Amino acid sequence: MPREHPRYATMVAKWDEEAAERGFQEFPMMVYPGANDQKKPYGADGKALKGILVNNEDERDQALGLGAYAKAEPPKLVDEGGGKERLRTPEDDRLELIAKAEALGLQIDKRWGAARLEDAISQAENPI
Repeated sequence: MPREHPRYATMVAKWDEEAAERGFQEFPMMVYPGANDQKKPYGADGKALKGILVNNEDERDQALGLGAYAKAEPPKLVDEGGGKERLRTPEDDRLELIAKAEALGLQIDKRWGAARLEDAISQAENPI
């Protein structure tokens, strides 16, 4: 049996030590709804599926329609390009409202929440 180079042995030990410090990380994860195995990017017919990027177990269940989301409506997705999508978040809605307010020429504070932005937009669109 060939001998192992001493440098290689120390490199592997160092990598194993670093991996143990970081610990196992399951998320972020790419899931593929409609596949036989939701982690493989091909459907039963062999066609490639679009992946959804999830950051925790709740998002994974929502994207795959599992658990409490089994009978819920399909999740709203945001296209990230390159065949990747992710679940739509409240921050996406807020950024959309900011863009709409800027298009209307309103002076807003980007720290405002969605409710305050909606009020400012509705007042600008429907002045009393």
